[in-house]
Parts: sequence; C-alpha cells; structure tokens
Amino acid sequence: MLRVGVVVSVLSILIRMCTVPGLLRLCAWRAPRPPQNEALVVTCVDRVLGRHPAFARSPCLKRSLTLYRFLGATATDLQFCLGVRYAAAPDPARRLRPLDGHAWLLRNGAPYLEPNQRGVERFRIIYRYPTHERSLA
Repeated sequence: MLRVGVVVSVLSILIRMCTVPGLLRLCAWRAPRPPQNEALVVTCVDRVLGRHPAFARSPCLKRSLTLYRFLGATATDLQFCLGVRYAAAPDPARRLRPLDGHAWLLRNGAPYLEPNQRGVERFRIIYRYPTHERSLA
C-alpha cells in the first residue's frame, strides 16, 4: 500500500507538469510484473485515493494511471483511455455546452475494473494508449 501511496502522491504533482504520453511512459518505467491478485491492488488504490482530500481532484485519472502501472503497463492487452462527453445539464450562461472527461482502462477492448461500466459507454474515446495499430511494412 505504501508504493501505491507514493505513486499517487507523485502523480498528483506530475499531472500538472507532464503530458499524458509522458505520464504513461513514467508509469511504465520499471513497472512491476502484473500481480497475482489484481483485486488486492484495486482495493489498495481505491483506499489510498479515498483517504486523502488532495487526491479528490481528477480521481479517475490518478486511479487509471496507478492501476496501469501496477497491473502491468507492459501487458499487451491493457490500454489506458481518455474520453469526453457533453455535461448532463447545459449551462445557460455559456454559449457552448461544457464537457466532462473520464479516464479508464480497457482490457481486450472492454472497460476493465471500472466501477461504473455502463457510464463509460457514454464517453467518446479521444486518446488510447497503446493504440495497437499495426504498420503496413
């Protein structure tokens, strides 16, 4: 749990200074092997994020990046996604409708370890890593 706390604390700072590809490279750098008990890792990450008020801002991004690191950033079937959707209620003071953003993991093309599986379907993916696109060489 201590390692998870350190990663979440460092990510809280790096999110303001790094690009998303940079954060993903850092999460993959010397990443541990995928664990035997993924549920234990998810529980630790959720507990660390739930305990400290400073982690309340963009929790899905921190959760997804931390899980990406500890569940096997080098695994070929795990992808990190960012998505957007229109906010539920339009703001009459604004001309444009605001957007909500979300971060989550995919495994084999389906949301993975996401607390609200059905809610993710309403987001349009704008960034996916790795892309799994093959070159035609």
